[in-house]
Amino acid sequence: MSGNEEVDMQISRVGSFTLGWGESLTWDKRHQRLYCVDCATRKLHWLDDGETTPAGFELPSMGAGIVLTEGDDIIV
Repeated sequence: MSGNEEVDMQISRVGSFTLGWGESLTWDKRHQRLYCVDCATRKLHWLDDGETTPAGFELPSMGAGIVLTEGDDIIV
């Protein structure tokens, strides 16, 4: 895309959950999974494709970013 082209898209809410401070939304195309960090609660959350309730776990410290690796690991 050149930057001057219009993009036709729809934005809609996924699920009914809220985050205290959602950060670093990252789409994992290989696993069809959306990751995000909730800095306020020090948790990593993810939604598998089609799910509306996130899975996740508590982080040992406040994470603020997510980097996917070529393997199955992620860096927070």
